[in-house]
Amino acid sequence: MDFTYDDEQQALREAVRGLLATAYADHEARRRTVADDPGFDRALWGRLAEMGVLGLPFSEADGGVGAGPVEIGIVCQELGRVLAPEPYLSGVVHAGGLVAAVGTAAQKADLLGRLSAGEVLLAAADTSPGDRWTSDADGVRASVADGTWTLDGVADPVMGGASADHLVVTAALPDGGTGVFVVDATAASVTGYAAADLTRAATVRFEGSEATPLGEPGRDLSASIATISDLTRIMGANQALGVMQSQVRATTDYLKSRKQFGVTLNTFQALTFRAADMYVSLELAHSTVDWATMTIAGGDREVVADAADRVGLQVGRAARHIGQEAIQLHGGIGMTAEYAVGVGTAHLTVLEQWLGNAGHHLGRLSARVTDHELVDAV
Repeated sequence: MDFTYDDEQQALREAVRGLLATAYADHEARRRTVADDPGFDRALWGRLAEMGVLGLPFSEADGGVGAGPVEIGIVCQELGRVLAPEPYLSGVVHAGGLVAAVGTAAQKADLLGRLSAGEVLLAAADTSPGDRWTSDADGVRASVADGTWTLDGVADPVMGGASADHLVVTAALPDGGTGVFVVDATAASVTGYAAADLTRAATVRFEGSEATPLGEPGRDLSASIATISDLTRIMGANQALGVMQSQVRATTDYLKSRKQFGVTLNTFQALTFRAADMYVSLELAHSTVDWATMTIAGGDREVVADAADRVGLQVGRAARHIGQEAIQLHGGIGMTAEYAVGVGTAHLTVLEQWLGNAGHHLGRLSARVTDHELVDAV
């Protein structure tokens, strides 16, 4: 399997990296951006739209670019590398992915066309309090009367929900199963808050909120919802990879420059070994992320689900190891909000708690193991 980028993919990476380097030249620029609402740079979001980055996942017929998963993964890695707070993963990959998967041709052309142009922001409200990492939507219920659909319940956390124009909501259908709806953000009660990494999330309450079904009304869309969630997990792993690459680089640079007892820290063998272990974890995660990203192209749901769990397990373990070691090897400064290493670890934790931790993915993988029998102890 060829893991190298072609010329167009290299050009995309350099273009996105250059744009983000202008907006987030240092960690202080990121701190200023997340300090005020909406928690991201709207001007940068507009430039991403002009470059076609917001339309990468969507077909040209829907106003997008029609790029593949590798290109989308490149963007997510670059966003992670500078801890960019822009809601690309939540708004474009996740919410936009749901619309692309289940919407009618007219719905996709309208919503995805405006999303790609940077005219609207979407957020996926598919998580119920206390019921994470499932395609079921017990926290929000849909009902219909005289052809009008309404929603009741609570979704939390809704990543990027505080600044969204439209909410893409999964809800339990009256006759069973799960449907997907579009709700104008003004029709729900949205309470925004800052996550651990200072990016924005929201609690959304629906109280008879009028909703428009995506696709065929009343149809169970659980399988499509689960697949889009798995695709989001793989792209989230790409974003986590970008964060971990920056953490390993920052840690090795720190060990080479920080002096103790008159010598740089990399003089101490024990610290060098710990940095080497971080690099091993990073490379294992990198290989798994690249493999999972290229696996998406096949489109088979079971293959995508398996890839999402395998990469989620590997990246979850690597993120915990690299994040903790990066903080410890930096000493006290690694814990401060003024330094990117600690915030990067917080961002990795937010991704894990949103998309599923290593234990969750291990459990899903174990449940698929069927070619074995229990053997009684002799």
